[in-house]
Amino acid sequence: MKNDNYKANRSRLIERFKKASKRPGDEPLFGLEIEQFLVNDETGMTLPYNGEDGVEGILHELRPLFNETTYSEGHLIGLTRDDLAITIEPAAQLEFSIAPMADVGRIMQIWEGMMEELRPILTKRGVSLLARGYQPKSRIDDLPLIPKRRYEHMYRHFSSLNGLGPNMMKGTASIHLSVDYYSEEHMGRIYRAMYRLLPILAYLTDNLPVFEGQPNT
Repeated sequence: MKNDNYKANRSRLIERFKKASKRPGDEPLFGLEIEQFLVNDETGMTLPYNGEDGVEGILHELRPLFNETTYSEGHLIGLTRDDLAITIEPAAQLEFSIAPMADVGRIMQIWEGMMEELRPILTKRGVSLLARGYQPKSRIDDLPLIPKRRYEHMYRHFSSLNGLGPNMMKGTASIHLSVDYYSEEHMGRIYRAMYRLLPILAYLTDNLPVFEGQPNT
C-alpha cells in the first residue's frame, strides 16, 4: 500500500509539472514575492498582528485600494488586485506577490507604487517596513501565530522535530523568484544553474546580524 501511494503521488507531481510547462513561442514570465517585517520605530520590535494598532489595522487601511479580501476566522489576512496581492506569513510578516509578467521594469513600477501607497500609513503609525533575513529584535517565542489554522498545524509539526522549522516560520523573511520553463530538460538546466549560484547569492545577501535577539556570530 505504501509503495502504491508513493507511485500515485509521484505521478501527480510529474503531471503537475508537465501542465505548468510553457508552450514553444510563449513569452517567459517572472513572478516575484517579497517578504518584509513591520517594526515599531521606537522599540524596534516586530508589530503584532491583532488589533487596530497591529498589522490587521494596516490591512484594513489598505483595503479600499484592493478589489478582493481574504479572511480567516473573521480576521482580514489578505488583499488582492489585478497586479498585486498582499498576504501575511505566520508571525505577520508582510508578503507582496506581484503578478507574473515579462517586463522587469513593470514589476519594479508595481513595487514602487505599492510603497508610495503604504508609506504614509506606516509613517502615521510610527512603523517601518524592514528588509532583513531574520527578525531584527523580537524572539519567535514572543510572537503569536496569525489566525490561520494551517499555520497552527505546521508549527506544531515543526516544533516536534529537531531543527529550525519554527524559526523559519516565525523568524524569517525572504524574496522568492519564479521563472517559466518549456520542458523537463529546460527546467533541469534552470535548476542546476540556480543551485550553482545559490552559495554566491547567499554570501552576497546574508543580512542576519541578529538571531533571536542576540548578535549573530
